[in-house]
Amino acid sequence: MKNLLAVYYNFEGRNYQPRELECITDNFDKWLKEHNKDRIADGCEPETEDEFDVEEISPIIYNTERS
Repeated sequence: MKNLLAVYYNFEGRNYQPRELECITDNFDKWLKEHNKDRIADGCEPETEDEFDVEEISPIIYNTERS
């Protein structure tokens, strides 16, 4: 199985809040592009990759059958 990426918004320097899980993805660059497209459509400023912590994860999947 391909490793996935956990994307966390890093609140460091912003009232000392902990980081927040944004998504699990296999392509951070593509996710960030789509994320910013949605933000701009909502009238918000785009975010930069520096605002996120990205960690590789290796999920262990036992149930591979769909119900």
